[in-house]
Amino acid sequence: MLKNVQPFVPGYRFSRVVVAHNGNLVNYQTLRAEFEQNGSILPTSSDTKVVLHLIVVSQERSFLIRFIET
Repeated sequence: MLKNVQPFVPGYRFSRVVVAHNGNLVNYQTLRAEFEQNGSILPTSSDTKVVLHLIVVSQERSFLIRFIET
C-alpha cells in the first residue's frame, strides 16, 4: 500500500474529505511533534496528513470554519 500518495481521502466523524496540496508546511515538524506528544498517530511522513489532522481536531462544527481555521 502506498502511504504518501495524494489525494488523501480520509473519513472523519462528519463526512469524508479529499486533500491534495502542492507545497510544504514550514512548521510541519513542530505540528507533528505536538500531535504525537498528545497521543496522535501519524503513520506517514506527509505534511498533508498534518493538514488533515488539523481539520479533524478542530473544535468548530462547520467544515468550512475548520478548513479556514486550518
